[in-house]
Amino acid sequence: MGTAVDFALNSTTMMNMNKAIIVGFSPSQFETQIAPVLASLGINSIESFEDLKYGLEQLQKLNEDQSFLLLNAGTQFNSCAQNLLEIRKKNHGLRLLVSLDKCDMDDARLAVRADIDQLITGPLGQQDLTQKLKAADQFRARVFPMEKTNPLSIDFQSPIESFTENFYRTRLIGSLNDNFDLPTPKAPSGNGVFVLDADNLRVVNSIGMKLWLNWMRALAENGFTRIEFWNMRPGYMQLASFVSGFIPANGIVKSFYLQYWESETDQGFNFKFENPEGGQKILIPRSRTEKVQGISKTLELDDSSSLILKYFKDQIEFVG
Repeated sequence: MGTAVDFALNSTTMMNMNKAIIVGFSPSQFETQIAPVLASLGINSIESFEDLKYGLEQLQKLNEDQSFLLLNAGTQFNSCAQNLLEIRKKNHGLRLLVSLDKCDMDDARLAVRADIDQLITGPLGQQDLTQKLKAADQFRARVFPMEKTNPLSIDFQSPIESFTENFYRTRLIGSLNDNFDLPTPKAPSGNGVFVLDADNLRVVNSIGMKLWLNWMRALAENGFTRIEFWNMRPGYMQLASFVSGFIPANGIVKSFYLQYWESETDQGFNFKFENPEGGQKILIPRSRTEKVQGISKTLELDDSSSLILKYFKDQIEFVG
């Protein structure tokens, strides 16, 4: 029987992290709330930028996979999120933490989109900061190696993290092909949101399918009234379209991939689309022009896409 270890805060030391970048905190906040925690964790190399805008500009030059970034977004998370996403794209191993005055569901979704490791809300206490730094380190330490490895060659994993008591995210990594344990947290208020990131999920066989369907039911029973599916690959969108319950009644696909082909080389490329909800159409171009090895090429949408997108029914509009 296969085993899967969910995320747990069980380490007292940091893993290869010896640098921290602090953005948006006042000198007094840094001296009284942050510096003592970093010192206790053995983090001695520190860069600090008090001004949020200037700090974000400097971070665009960042090339640090083995560092912490702690950013105080306050009430400006929405304007920071795109910058943070660009930073993450260039620094996949960066432990990224964001402090907010308060966190609602929209903020939590922004955190998912920008690939934030931990959110900190309210007053920045030393004990809470210590726990959040360790949690971010452990979560990223598990996810980062997977992003550099063929997911078909690794055991299935489903690390989980909580942005609020009612908003959870898990990443499915590898092949769901045995009796693995899937995370089933509880939403205390009974109005929870569970985000399932399938970007690195590669195989779901018949055993995995049974587990999946039971998992969906268990999450609903545990108080999750909304399950969001992010980064769904074409094969899983096909399952969503044709397998009853794969996306349950309380589920919604937030983002997915479609494949386009370059005819001369018969090379396929995946492009991600997002679901705007609210009755808005998802516009799918039939063709697109992209650079392929430095040369502009016309890519054509895969012929199977209309079948893959049956899940969305009338929400899809093909253009071009």
